Amino acid sequence: MRGFPSFFTPEELAVYLRVSKKMVYGLIRDGEIPGVKRFGRILRIYRPAVLEWAAADKKQRQKR
Repeated sequence: MRGFPSFFTPEELAVYLRVSKKMVYGLIRDGEIPGVKRFGRILRIYRPAVLEWAAADKKQRQKR
C-alpha cells in the first residue's frame, strides 16, 4: 500500500491536531473522535474518519 497508513496512533493524531496526547486520550474517552478501534490494549484511529471530522469541525467554526 502506498501513501499514508489507514490508521493514526494516538500519538500521531496528537501531532496532526497539534494537541497533547492527554487531550487526544480524553477526546477518545469522551467519544468525541470518530473511527477509534481497539485491538486489545492498542488504540488506532481510522484516518479518513478523523480527516472528515476535522474538516466538518473547521467548516462549523467558520460559520460562526
